[in-house]
Amino acid sequence: MKDFVNETNTIFGDDLKSFVKPQSRFDEIDISDLSQYTSAEAEGKRCNLVKYVELGSNLDFLRDGIEIVDTPGLDDPVIQREEITK
Repeated sequence: MKDFVNETNTIFGDDLKSFVKPQSRFDEIDISDLSQYTSAEAEGKRCNLVKYVELGSNLDFLRDGIEIVDTPGLDDPVIQREEITK
């Protein structure tokens, strides 16, 4: 965890304070940009700051619901957690 915190501080520097707030920040993005916020491999490491992702769509074929299965730990920004999951 220490490496994760150090990496995050190094990447964001003084800008980190603009992201970490008492109230959650909300960013609406295009689905094609989602991996920039969720992938440990994405440049900029925004995934280090993402608490959760909420997806929405008005597609008619989803009107009866959809189930999404999360695989916590895969593509995790903390490599040790990804290794545990694997």
